[in-house]
Amino acid sequence: MYVDLSGLTLRQAIELAQINVELDKLSHQYHNLLDTKMFSGVYDYFLCDFTTLFEFLNLKNQKANKNTVMTRLQRLSQMLLVLDYEKDGETLPHYHTRMKLVDSNYIPLLVLDGIKNKGSIRADTITHFMVGVHKTFTASLRQEGAISRKRFLKVYPQLTGKHAVTDFCKYIDAHKREYVHGKYLSQLIKDYYANKVRVSKQHLSRHINNTMAEVILKKDVLLRDFRLLLQEKVRDDGKQDIMLLYLGDEEKEEVTI
Repeated sequence: MYVDLSGLTLRQAIELAQINVELDKLSHQYHNLLDTKMFSGVYDYFLCDFTTLFEFLNLKNQKANKNTVMTRLQRLSQMLLVLDYEKDGETLPHYHTRMKLVDSNYIPLLVLDGIKNKGSIRADTITHFMVGVHKTFTASLRQEGAISRKRFLKVYPQLTGKHAVTDFCKYIDAHKREYVHGKYLSQLIKDYYANKVRVSKQHLSRHINNTMAEVILKKDVLLRDFRLLLQEKVRDDGKQDIMLLYLGDEEKEEVTI
């Protein structure tokens, strides 16, 4: 992660990284911008090594996966995110933050170090990329309430499964138990997906139903670890649903995530 690139040129950013970037292999678009001040102060900029990234994602370091990353960066750079704010579980009207999550200047780079077979290098060969992520988002990840998936599962190892059940349980855990008390499971899952950027073509109702079924399978874990009882109820509209009832804290040692 760069400390601050605002007001610097692309050439200066590359020099700061102290890596052997092959400037002649830069795409025509960015080669012409080498000496242009192109970095905004609203983004935190990262220099990413595909080798490290794919080790983390458990993917092969190959061209197809690199193309997928760059395509998704393009998609993210075109999205305008609107953030709403809540207080005591209620959305605050007239308070919104609009931001582009990813800077439109995401830059593929070729670093010669580490490439054993120099004869395999082609015009489109890349090993690294530079990307800017909005500071509002990166700041939120540093906040105390931003619990990583790994740390969450260390405390609740049984909450793994399909259909986003782990992330949904993180969503529940981010709220006070009293907030979810008396709420219907279908509505909580719907609210969870409403705050989640999705690029899947699957219909939302199918996402909700799949996650709901998975959460019900974890009902014993939710009762034991979250003190939340899942109780079948008939809603006012006559449809069957599950209501979450908070049973209060037991006298036990507090677990800190």
